[in-house]
Amino acid sequence: MLTPLLSNGLARGDILTFDPHAQNEAFNNTANSYVYEALLNLNKGKVQPCLAESWTSVPEGFVFKLRKGVKFHEEEPLTAEDVAFSINRALHPISQFKTFTAGILGAEALPNGDVLIRTINHSPVLLNQLAYLRILNKAWAEKHGAAAPQNFVAKEEAYAAKHANGTGPFKLQSREVDIKTVFVENPDWWNKANKVVNVTEGIYTPIKSAATRMAALLSGEVDFVPDPATQDIQRLKNNPKVKLQSGPELRVLMISLDQMRDESPYVFVDGKKTDKNPFKDIRVRQALYQAIDIKTLQRAVMRGFSLPNGSIISSETNGWSAKAAERLPYDPQAAKKLLAEAGYPNGFEFTVIWKLYKPVHCFSVRSSMRLNGEIRSQHAPHLKSCRKRYGLMISNRRNDHPVLLSPETEAFLYGSPYPLDGRVCLTQQPSQHVRGIRKANT
Repeated sequence: MLTPLLSNGLARGDILTFDPHAQNEAFNNTANSYVYEALLNLNKGKVQPCLAESWTSVPEGFVFKLRKGVKFHEEEPLTAEDVAFSINRALHPISQFKTFTAGILGAEALPNGDVLIRTINHSPVLLNQLAYLRILNKAWAEKHGAAAPQNFVAKEEAYAAKHANGTGPFKLQSREVDIKTVFVENPDWWNKANKVVNVTEGIYTPIKSAATRMAALLSGEVDFVPDPATQDIQRLKNNPKVKLQSGPELRVLMISLDQMRDESPYVFVDGKKTDKNPFKDIRVRQALYQAIDIKTLQRAVMRGFSLPNGSIISSETNGWSAKAAERLPYDPQAAKKLLAEAGYPNGFEFTVIWKLYKPVHCFSVRSSMRLNGEIRSQHAPHLKSCRKRYGLMISNRRNDHPVLLSPETEAFLYGSPYPLDGRVCLTQQPSQHVRGIRKANT
């Protein structure tokens, strides 16, 4: 049941930070979007007005006319200075939103109350990018030592990480890290007339145990669970009190391989460090690719909730092409042959670092990669087989997101709707929302 006036939700991982420019992670961005808004919105890929009611292309970039009557949660009126401050803040070297500031030179408040965003060129996707650059109050940020984004990578403690002052439909009422986060309705929201839900309070509770999450959902203790485990899906389908929603998501899971260093300290051949980096050889990368039985992975591990994808972008991304996303076939013999041709007939050892902020029920079918403690036992029978087939000894290490941005690994598993160059796309896990699970791209 959905409680009309109260919505409780819980999931495995917690919200990372409420600083809107500190951590670019999908779940965290969603939480921030409840309290912070951007100049523009995206609705099914189409750009729509939000805090900006209109915009004009000019030689220097774009000029935005701000919506009148918008107030922050602490009653301050939205101004051009707030918008320019926020865009420039997102450009700060510490900001993790470089993806969305690409092509932006800076922003300034104009005398008439409009905002000029200077750009390198008139990129056709720049307006889409602005939908992810959220606006906070300049005076509030400066008052609380938040003129620059929180340094999340350095684990900085910051006021803006646990407090918020946005213009969005909900206010952040309280924040207890790893315990509970409470949102309450913003009665003065500028767009309240078009609000489509009747939720006045939302309580988010992170619970690590999948069994406990399911018990809470089925008992009515909570209203929805955004990340049900794949093994629980059939049980949920059979319960008339539960509604499941699923569909393709934006996030593509992939393995990023070190193709920069000529010599890697994290690769071992016959138990010894090698003087060269095997992943600079396309034959090795293709061997790893074709050693993955993607259909078995899709059926046995993901239980049908994944979609094979040979592209670094999701099928839900504008510009995605089915032809470009066609995968090379699973071919163990071709993989072994390629490894031998590359000079590794007996395979080699390397480490995969992975980050888990949602259950990663993926990978390791006949590949010896064990990436999720919850399903490791399912994969154990495949490890011996994989070692025998390919000689690829792949150890795993779990780490937080900032470690993935460091060079202390030869490979890492990463999921992102905004992939960088040099990644080998292998699988995409489901995105699970509203008592359900979305089919994902693999």
